[in-house]
Amino acid sequence: MDHEILKRLYKYCAYQDRCKSEVQQKLSEWDSPSEDWDLYLTHLEKERFLDENRYTHSFVRGKFFIKKWGKQKIKQALRRKSIPNSLIEETISQEIDAETYSATLQKLVQQKLTQYHNLDEQTQKEKIFRFLMQKGFEYAEIQNAWEDIRR
Repeated sequence: MDHEILKRLYKYCAYQDRCKSEVQQKLSEWDSPSEDWDLYLTHLEKERFLDENRYTHSFVRGKFFIKKWGKQKIKQALRRKSIPNSLIEETISQEIDAETYSATLQKLVQQKLTQYHNLDEQTQKEKIFRFLMQKGFEYAEIQNAWEDIRR
């Protein structure tokens, strides 16, 4: 195991939470031999520089509460990082309660309604639904929020 690479990995993982696939990507960029990757990953986990559970919780909180992503977009992003589905589902259910999810969605609908106040209702609805679907919210949830606000 190359101590210079290990030192760089410590710094890389200390800066912010990382997942295994991000560390592997970095090792690839640094032209580290792939047969050593498991040693690095095991060492980083043992030293608590790498923790997929902690990473997943941090990712979900950040993407939902700061970026206002919906559950679908969060799940998709985590799957691309090779996080296990069971961990994704468990973390989302722990970090995002239904009431907060619904309130966030209604706030986003309200903001977009204000932005599109000069458009007819059908155009508003199309634009808002498209925007929220791209943010990763489920169609049925968007429909509920739309109906609640339009009452």
